[in-house]
Amino acid sequence: MVDRRGYIEAVSVGTNFDIDFPLLTRLRATSTRLSGYRLLFTKLNQKGFSKKDRNILYDRRLDAIGCIEVEDRGQPGFFHLGHLKPEASGFDSIEETTFDSALDIDFPFDEWVENLEDEFQKIIQAAYVFDTKTKAILCYLITPENKANIDDEIEETLELAKTAGLSIVGKIAQVRPQPDPKYFYGKGKAKDLVQDVISKNADMILFHQDLTATQFRIVGDHTEVPIIDRTQLILDIFAQRAKTHEGKLQVELAQLQYTLPRLREKNTQMSRLVGGIGGRGPGETKLEIHRRRAREKVAKLQREIDKIKETRMIKRQARNKNKVPIVSIVGYTNAGKSTLLNTLTQSKALAEDKLFATLDPFSKRLRFPQDQEIILTDTVGFIRDLPPALMDAFAATLEEIRDASLILHLIDASNPHCEKHIQIVEQILHKLGSSDIPQIKVFNKMDNVDQQILFELIQRHDGIGISALQRKTLGPLIEYMQECLKN
Repeated sequence: MVDRRGYIEAVSVGTNFDIDFPLLTRLRATSTRLSGYRLLFTKLNQKGFSKKDRNILYDRRLDAIGCIEVEDRGQPGFFHLGHLKPEASGFDSIEETTFDSALDIDFPFDEWVENLEDEFQKIIQAAYVFDTKTKAILCYLITPENKANIDDEIEETLELAKTAGLSIVGKIAQVRPQPDPKYFYGKGKAKDLVQDVISKNADMILFHQDLTATQFRIVGDHTEVPIIDRTQLILDIFAQRAKTHEGKLQVELAQLQYTLPRLREKNTQMSRLVGGIGGRGPGETKLEIHRRRAREKVAKLQREIDKIKETRMIKRQARNKNKVPIVSIVGYTNAGKSTLLNTLTQSKALAEDKLFATLDPFSKRLRFPQDQEIILTDTVGFIRDLPPALMDAFAATLEEIRDASLILHLIDASNPHCEKHIQIVEQILHKLGSSDIPQIKVFNKMDNVDQQILFELIQRHDGIGISALQRKTLGPLIEYMQECLKN
């Protein structure tokens, strides 16, 4: 690996068949600038560039790659030069030139590469459209346990990715009885994954299933792009959504608790979370320092959240003393909880058509026509396999549900998977110790569903239909709430 000053930065030794190209962490490449390095290598009994060679050039945005063919007697043969060529489509191609000998090349390389970068700059400026989303490959396994529901699960993960700002540029699936304990996929498939990521110019690998600490370390060591799993994706969405000090503390704690066992030498994603905490211990490696600082930060965050719990408990005791009923709105994510709260109380809680649009708890007072006053509370949306790290970190928030006098279980009636969503919400309420609280099942978006299907849902679950956007449909719900609270 040679830099633009002509200095040798790294050397790798391979076999007759393959070579592990050197890894450099200082690559400065962007959409308009190349990395500043060129790669020169020899090939025995092979002609020209392989797919792997081209992927290395493309992925690391090298200035150029040069391949010297070695003839039978060890003499240098043809020399192949390859470099990226900017295209108006945004997907750069590779231009290759073959010379009789490396000695035949005679041109000012520095000037040539600067002109090439100027071309990239012109193409980008002329495009007018910039794709700011992170490109990711979605990886998942099809197992006997998830085979029946895998399409629905992937659909939900794609929606999570969209909410997080990821653009899925490819999917890689494998049928296996269970995940490989080391490589997640089979070992061969895991190696192919790296090439697929490079060829699609992906910035990240997203795993639909959660990875163990061992899988995270081994898979991460085989690729230069970041990897995240479903839990980390949800945590990232929560981090984007947290607005209050309390919400940010809870998300940061969950991130640290989940990421701490997955720390490895190459992993740099903890620097934002643990930087500046404590000092360097004698004899510690960089990894040990990261782990120690992370544990210290976890303890600090836990103490702050414990104080929040105490404050919340005092407030709840005051509400109970004043005998103001609490009504909690719960439901699967994106069911319309914030919209319902806004319409009932004429307030302005954040309501978006995205998963986990609401993270921080939001409470408003609501006065019934008979002068009865209640506190209406919006909560974070539930989801399939809600990560335990989130359940633990958000315990202070979820405790609000346990103190409710009544639960409004809001359901998106227009979602074809609403029956499954009902089951998931009920299971989470049971885990929270809230399954014995009186509950009204409220079927939202009644104007977007076949009326026969809506009727059957209401009959089956003894519920009520509404459209959270239309206040005129909420009269029966308000009457039902008053009746339940009286009893």
